Amino acid sequence: MSDRGMKKWAPYASLIEQKGTISSMKNKRGQFKKPLLSQEMANDINAVLLIAKNKDVIVDYFLEGNKYQVSGIVTKMNYDQKWLVINDITISFATLLAINIR
Repeated sequence: MSDRGMKKWAPYASLIEQKGTISSMKNKRGQFKKPLLSQEMANDINAVLLIAKNKDVIVDYFLEGNKYQVSGIVTKMNYDQKWLVINDITISFATLLAINIR
């Protein structure tokens, strides 16, 4: 007699409708709400943003329920539209959680 292995779990995702629902439930389980920044943290982020252009930085940001971290050189920054570009990733100032110069 052989072991069924992963075949025994196949019925849980056997219907097409269930597969999408199960994957979205797994995705939502790992998400959380954006943390609120204190005034001191916001001032620290603002101070670093003023000198960050063309510097090597580490940025923590929040997007669609997930926290991301990216490091690299700030290649573009627009203070009017409130965004910056690191490694071809455009990050809005509103999504920033932390920024540190290396």
